[in-house]
Amino acid sequence: MSNLYDFMLKFKGVVFDLDGTLVDSMPLHLKAWHRALAHFKVDIDDEFLLAHGGVPSQKIAAILLDRFQIKQVTPTKLAQIKTDYYIETLADVELFPQVRVMLATLKANGIRMAVGTGTTAYNMHHILSQTELKDYIEIGVCAEDVLHHKPEPDTFLEAARRIDCLPEETLVAEDTPLGITAAHKGGFHGLFMKRGDLVTLTSAQGEVLASWSN
Repeated sequence: MSNLYDFMLKFKGVVFDLDGTLVDSMPLHLKAWHRALAHFKVDIDDEFLLAHGGVPSQKIAAILLDRFQIKQVTPTKLAQIKTDYYIETLADVELFPQVRVMLATLKANGIRMAVGTGTTAYNMHHILSQTELKDYIEIGVCAEDVLHHKPEPDTFLEAARRIDCLPEETLVAEDTPLGITAAHKGGFHGLFMKRGDLVTLTSAQGEVLASWSN
């Protein structure tokens, strides 16, 4: 992975997605969605939920209500039910082991770091404050901070602005194609991370520059 770190150190800043990129929280999100939807006798495929990673829960709820023609609840209420179940499990959130080395390397070299996530402010601040991320991440941008969410680039643009970096000076790390699309739309290079097992680097134009596997 040393060549990857060498490339990352060319940037002034790095904006990380949170769930599934830095922390192993996606299984907790999936479990919370299944529990919430069980109230309405709906069973959803995990792949559908994973494909919408980075999208705020209220927007996912609206899609699900329309798809399954659920009339008993509003998107806001369904999202709240899901969030309540997720909050019960926040104490179990942990960083991926590989992430610790990456963050320490970036910090040691003076790279500024931010989080750009589609989760709520409560979830984001809880994870940032209760994990080692508090030692590395300067700021976080969450669902409430922008009007347009992934796959639009607003989240990453705002995060880069807050750490005083231009898009061309900033690398975006994500674990979903949706997030990488948002990065490219904003003029960022994209670093695709999947539980730390495979890393693919793409230019702002979407060209694959390199890939590594642990």
